[in-house]
Amino acid sequence: MVTRSLFLAVAVVVLALRTHGYHETLDPLPGKARSLNGHDVAIVLIPEPEVSLVDYKDFGRAIQLLFPLRLYVSLVDISSENTVTLDNLPILIAECTKTLHESGMHSGSAVFLATHGQLGHLAADYARAVPDTLRGLILLGAVLPKRVNVIAFPLPVLTIVGEIDGVTRITRVSETLHAMTRSVKFDPELAIQSPLIILEGSNHDVFITGSLPFSLYQQDIEAEVPKSVAMETAANFTALFLAHVLQEPEVFVKTAATEFKKAFEAAQNMTAPIESLREATINNLKSYWVKSAQKWLSGLTGKQSAQIEVLFNLDIYL
Repeated sequence: MVTRSLFLAVAVVVLALRTHGYHETLDPLPGKARSLNGHDVAIVLIPEPEVSLVDYKDFGRAIQLLFPLRLYVSLVDISSENTVTLDNLPILIAECTKTLHESGMHSGSAVFLATHGQLGHLAADYARAVPDTLRGLILLGAVLPKRVNVIAFPLPVLTIVGEIDGVTRITRVSETLHAMTRSVKFDPELAIQSPLIILEGSNHDVFITGSLPFSLYQQDIEAEVPKSVAMETAANFTALFLAHVLQEPEVFVKTAATEFKKAFEAAQNMTAPIESLREATINNLKSYWVKSAQKWLSGLTGKQSAQIEVLFNLDIYL
């Protein structure tokens, strides 16, 4: 595993040699109180590739509005990168941190890393390598890679995925959820420490105001819930997660525990039929019933349903 010192050394050297991207900072809303220890709180949000950072402004502002303390939101500009990797991600995050400090964020602040969609696995690898620089990981329309167990993850993880997300499918969310609950090390408190939320009737673009790139738009499914409603729900869960990790304000911490338990139970109930189908087959990787369930849940029909075969087989490696 790449070490924290190597990550930071590379970031410092390269930062001195390049002009940073146009990262955007959403300053704390007026009237918000500081945390009890006087530290600031910040979210660094990595967009879905080919989605403009501007499209995350409304979601960021919604979190700031619902979170009772001062909160900075840094929207990472990845548009100048051909591909985001573990080589350039530390540099992008270092640039955002520098911009946050220039905007007035104090040193020693509580920083949460958030990402939407395809870069979720990369963000998880980064957070796992440098856990002492972060307070938590927020996965939006993404889940931890199969090779990473949330029980052993060094940080609290918030996972929010739409019920009818066509990019990160509910069958994949079901695998994550049931692998967690089947573990001999599973503690029910994990549902509160690292909550998993399935947004009913929502799809992959619930976190943005614009549209997904065409390749992802083709995979996604039309939402059944107005985007503004679903976005506010996702923002509220995010605000509760921040409060629970920071253990303040007390009323938010108590609310978070209650809401995360309810959401976890709802996710279990929602994915139970999928897991029953999965367990009913001898060969999980070539199950007729699992693929049939994915076709039903994805809304793909006819020739489009052939995508399931490719996506399902790719899924086992992630």
